[in-house]
Amino acid sequence: MPTTIGSLVVFIAFLTPGFVYLARLETRFPSRTYTALRETAMVVSTSLLFNGLAVGVFTVIRFLLPVITPDVGAIIRNAQPHFQDHYASILLWAGTLFVASVGLAWLAAVPPQWSRTLVARAAAHGPHRWRAPLRHWSEKEPGNRIFFESAWGRAFGGHDRDHRVYLGLLLKDGTYLYGPLASFNPQLEETDERDLVLSRPILIRVPTEEAPEEYEADALVVSAGEIKTVSVHRIPTRLLPETTLGVPGDTLGM
Repeated sequence: MPTTIGSLVVFIAFLTPGFVYLARLETRFPSRTYTALRETAMVVSTSLLFNGLAVGVFTVIRFLLPVITPDVGAIIRNAQPHFQDHYASILLWAGTLFVASVGLAWLAAVPPQWSRTLVARAAAHGPHRWRAPLRHWSEKEPGNRIFFESAWGRAFGGHDRDHRVYLGLLLKDGTYLYGPLASFNPQLEETDERDLVLSRPILIRVPTEEAPEEYEADALVVSAGEIKTVSVHRIPTRLLPETTLGVPGDTLGM
């Protein structure tokens, strides 16, 4: 483990490309749950790959234009004095290599369409043993963006101030509840221990009755474990005074 600030910075910079690659990959493709060891190995190996590509590009530039690049040999032989004399150039190139490796990882995770087109052409005309993997990579289309959030957060959130969220809750025992959402548990894990709160006015219809009645409470806490289905209604606030208890006419047909 790094013991100085400088080594800690280098350590974090080294692992960043792998982390960026996996994080971006999970926004487009379904992710699997890995063990800590396997996930660490994936981050390290991916970082090695893209850092290696960035260093390879630097090596080519160093070979072609040695005047504008840092003297790696001098850094290795006499690191501290050479860094003090050329710190601006060394830091500039270090930052450039870091951005290049992270950028390559970001692009490789979800390649743009033009890159898949080039790979598809290479698969069609390249060596035979390369065609199958290149074709597989070029035909792997990323899906829509994947959001890591609970169904409640996705359904209840994102509304503006001009609307109010009303929920219709069908419980497992057949009871139906309807009322404005006051709050809900925002945790990502969708467990039965979560709960949400409805505020007044609340309508309730029990299985033995046909007509709903007003529930005499200022707020009602409902456990997720008791809910069978949830219907979400975003009602413009300007329409609320014109409805009965804030409920559109066709909602209570249930």
